[in-house]
Amino acid sequence: MYIAESFVRALHALGARKVDLNGLPPMGCLPMERHAVSGACTEAYNSVVRNFNAGVRDLVARLDAELGGRVVYGDVYSGVADVLVADPAVYGFKAVGVGCCGTTGRFEMGFEFGYGN
Repeated sequence: MYIAESFVRALHALGARKVDLNGLPPMGCLPMERHAVSGACTEAYNSVVRNFNAGVRDLVARLDAELGGRVVYGDVYSGVADVLVADPAVYGFKAVGVGCCGTTGRFEMGFEFGYGN
């Protein structure tokens, strides 16, 4: 949270008065994170994301009250969960447990960690 808070404070110091901090989507429901046999989301990952998002919401509330202007929380989790988990067919999706491209459909999207590249 320190990086996000520092970033918002720096933006505020530069004159920004409207800032949107988004949470994370249900990462455990990405195709590469779903259980290979059942296709179910990896709940342990989603639990971590929900805890992280709660921290972001708390940070947003604190910064909004402290800095003036408007700092808001963008809820990405709920919308993506509706599409990927609750009822994908309502949104026209037939296969949410596989990726859209590549040969396997499971590993075409993932996390990328690289700093200073």
